[in-house]
Amino acid sequence: MTQAKIYNFMGFRRYAVVFSALMLVVSSWSLYTQGLVLGLDFSGGTQIEVG
Repeated sequence: MTQAKIYNFMGFRRYAVVFSALMLVVSSWSLYTQGLVLGLDFSGGTQIEVG
């Protein structure tokens, strides 16, 4: 029988917190600079694409 591998997930918790905080800052900055771009689903209307 093979032994079960032990993964140290809690050892990466600081990296996960930093990555999550970085993604939160990037997404907040993107929302602030570009605004909320609503697609056809939320704005209503008709979209015709030719090509």
